[in-house]
Amino acid sequence: MTLTGTTADECIEQAQQTDADMVEHRIDLMIQTNDIERVYRECTRPIVATNRPSPPGERRKGGERRRIGLLLDAVYAGATHVDIELDAPRSSLDRVIDAAREAGCEVIVSRHFYDRAPALPELLSVWIQMQQLGADIAKIVTMPRTLQQATRVLSLYTHKGRSSGDLIAFGMGPVGKFTRVAALYMGAPFMYVCQSDGQEVAPGQLSLSVMRGIVEALS
Repeated sequence: MTLTGTTADECIEQAQQTDADMVEHRIDLMIQTNDIERVYRECTRPIVATNRPSPPGERRKGGERRRIGLLLDAVYAGATHVDIELDAPRSSLDRVIDAAREAGCEVIVSRHFYDRAPALPELLSVWIQMQQLGADIAKIVTMPRTLQQATRVLSLYTHKGRSSGDLIAFGMGPVGKFTRVAALYMGAPFMYVCQSDGQEVAPGQLSLSVMRGIVEALS
């Protein structure tokens, strides 16, 4: 479940109140980041550290150096997983991956296609690049407009034998909602959900209660 608090106290409270198996901490949603280490030290379940880059045209204080510095703070404070974007500067990738290896933290290398659903050869190429970087988990997300595009990203799971790491691949938006559920049955180690309706951090994200209800109904 994604933590959406803007302060460490809010994030800690959300983590303590949820009964999700694990949580994702979106550092980029925080207003105060001077004490983010507390979130990781006080969290009692697996926690993914994520700090997305600023949107195009928007410059965040401290820039890329500060963004990566906060991820490293999270890694050394006890994050069990850290997410770094495939298209981040190579120096950023190396710093995060090296720190994660030193700290025993699993690396999620991610690639989000926010406005399109690439053809399968491009998706496979992206996955190969992630493997070459040594990703423990490859996260590939597309924005499908049709059912065919949605099933295309799921077809990556049929190539799972090519990789020694885990894969989380799904589609965003209304058309991609079902892929978030299907991915769990095709091999994804976990799926991203929000705390409740209205707290989505990505188009088409399901709430914990909705996802849990679907999984229980299918059991």
